Amino acid sequence: MKRTLLFFTLLFCCMSLTAQVISHQYNYRINPEQDAHYSLSNPGRGNRSALKFNISRIPQGAKIKVAQLNVHVLYSQINWDGDVIFYNLNNQNWEETQPADSLELSFRSDSTHQDSLFGMMQLGWHSSIDLSQIVLRDYTQKNDYCSIFMVDPDDQNATFTPNTPLFDHDTLVCGEDMNDGQMVFWSSESADTLLRPYLGIRYCFDTDTAFKLSACDSITLNGETFYSSGVYKQVIPNSTGCDSTINIELTILNSSTSTENLSACDSIEVNGLKYFRSGSYQQVLLNHVGCDSILTLHLQIHPSYLSQIILSDCDSVSLNGVSYKTSGIYTQTFSSIYGCDSILEITVVINPNTFGSITRKGCDRLVINGDVFSQSGTYTQILTNANGCDSILTLILTINFSNSEELVIEDCDSIIVNGVVFYRSGNYRQSFTNKDGCDSSLLLKLTIHKSTKDTFTYTACNGLVINGQSYDTSGIYVLNYKSIFNCDSVIILNISINQSTTGSLSLMECDSALINQQKYDSSGVYTQILSNANGCDSLLIISLTIAASNSENLQIDGCDSIVVNGSSYYRSGNYIQNLVNTAGCDSILNIEALIISIDTAIIVNGNTLTSADTTAQYQWVDCDLNFAALPGDTNFTFTATQSGNYALVLFKKSCTDTSACYPLTVVSTKDEDSEHGVIVFPNPSNGELKVIQEKGQAFETLRVMNLSGNCISTHKLNASKWNTFDFSDLAPGMYILELKSNELKRQLKWMKH
Repeated sequence: MKRTLLFFTLLFCCMSLTAQVISHQYNYRINPEQDAHYSLSNPGRGNRSALKFNISRIPQGAKIKVAQLNVHVLYSQINWDGDVIFYNLNNQNWEETQPADSLELSFRSDSTHQDSLFGMMQLGWHSSIDLSQIVLRDYTQKNDYCSIFMVDPDDQNATFTPNTPLFDHDTLVCGEDMNDGQMVFWSSESADTLLRPYLGIRYCFDTDTAFKLSACDSITLNGETFYSSGVYKQVIPNSTGCDSTINIELTILNSSTSTENLSACDSIEVNGLKYFRSGSYQQVLLNHVGCDSILTLHLQIHPSYLSQIILSDCDSVSLNGVSYKTSGIYTQTFSSIYGCDSILEITVVINPNTFGSITRKGCDRLVINGDVFSQSGTYTQILTNANGCDSILTLILTINFSNSEELVIEDCDSIIVNGVVFYRSGNYRQSFTNKDGCDSSLLLKLTIHKSTKDTFTYTACNGLVINGQSYDTSGIYVLNYKSIFNCDSVIILNISINQSTTGSLSLMECDSALINQQKYDSSGVYTQILSNANGCDSLLIISLTIAASNSENLQIDGCDSIVVNGSSYYRSGNYIQNLVNTAGCDSILNIEALIISIDTAIIVNGNTLTSADTTAQYQWVDCDLNFAALPGDTNFTFTATQSGNYALVLFKKSCTDTSACYPLTVVSTKDEDSEHGVIVFPNPSNGELKVIQEKGQAFETLRVMNLSGNCISTHKLNASKWNTFDFSDLAPGMYILELKSNELKRQLKWMKH
């Protein structure tokens, strides 16, 4: 498919242009129209699957970039290594209703091999490697269908039985059925349409693009520069990997130049641009063909001259025969040698004489401009103002005078004079303003006699007599007298009268009671004479009831823990609980607890499991069969005869507990590859591993991988020698050992205890 884009003629002057080509890639998802699998006979006994896809809707002329088979794995057996060979099955007409002969005997071509990880031990969606070569065979021959045939490499020598049926079910199978090494995935008959397999194809198209361009002098397209008109072609890959052809019809136009010499005063304007300094300048314009026209300007700019002068005086000033009597800014204009203006700017400042008067009042004397005046009257001063001219000032002055007085006073505690309170004897001076507004001074000579005040505090029980006066109530009492200066004398009595008290107390205690340091062992009514908080007598009447405490013993056993009265116990032993009986007194419970403990730890030794607890009853169970009991396996040891996951149920009295599940793989003690002359043992082992190569063999590296195919470690091998490795730091479980050289590769499963 080709696409041609036509553009109007564009004009570019002295610039670079990168062509931008719009490209697309397409994704096509195809579900199979036919899919089936069939089984092979011994030796090997495996399953092969085929899927037929209708590719007729992929447009011709497309470039197929990627094709992947996507399947949803239902389950995958533990020995499945994930290796698949994909073939193009050259059969356009096979159906699911036909026998397996139609698939097995069909010609195969264009194979590709995917090593491991295709559906290995992982449920869910899996994608194959790129199968575009398989799809291209039918696409380039314009066939309607492409069939993908899946074969496990380990089943290449298996026997095919003619006239065997194809299996048309809801699932497809590929792998080694005999050795439990295969995967099962959903087919096109799956009830859930989202789980059906599909072939995902990504393709794109080559594109053609045409440009008709004009440019000035040169143009750069996709990194290539053109200097002359003509027809050009560029072929570049687009973003999707398909070719993009650009056809360019190019016209190159030319730029031009010119020069001008100009002079002016102060500034000059050329083509809308204003210049203020002499020099050479360039302007870039457009000529008649739309390209650059470079104009070179040689400019001479002669400046005008401006001079400034400031003249200041009283009344008037003169300059160049011109007299100025008023302040202001004036100009005088002359001509320079280039015929440009020369301007003199004159700032004239005329400062006049000033006149003024001032009226002042003062006390005793006034100081004005350094002169001292002590009498009222009118005076004249001649000064210089801020501008240096005469300033005549007339003074109108009024002088007033201050006065003083003396006052002697005697009184009790305090004296108030003119609103001021005095508390101590002494001489004080007060300042005022007289009627003329001047200072008036008053001298105070004061004598102050103090009143007296004493406070006495008394505390007594029930009543008190002072100076023949009885007081039986708490309170503050004031007694007034006169001193020799006739001032007040006050005595304050602060009296506290405390009363005796009587109280009662009812108590119920266990065994005995201790009240105010006195012990009572029997019930009854008792009296105590005490001292209350105020130090007076306090009579206490006590009604006392004594009740007794008790104790009990309890023997109890349980599984893992025991709960008594809300308290939990996890170990055997004797315990004491302090409780309260119905009388509210202590009730002591002595508990003898027996905790039955079961140890569920299991010791693994090869294919044998041993219980760490040797004092229980036992039943070994199969974890893979919903923990079904294994008949006859009731000893504390168990040896597996077939691979699986096993656990132990332990019984003690009324208690029971179950261990964790332990995977066991029943394999031989060594794995020997007679074809390649290598021995790997022991298998399984606790971490020690020996690799022996017979003379003449050349495996170079050993890779240890988990069941997901991730490499854990890599080690070098010595040919024809013993190689010993320590993998005791690996976690227990199944691993893949890969022996590899430039020409050979061998993978073995190895169990680590």
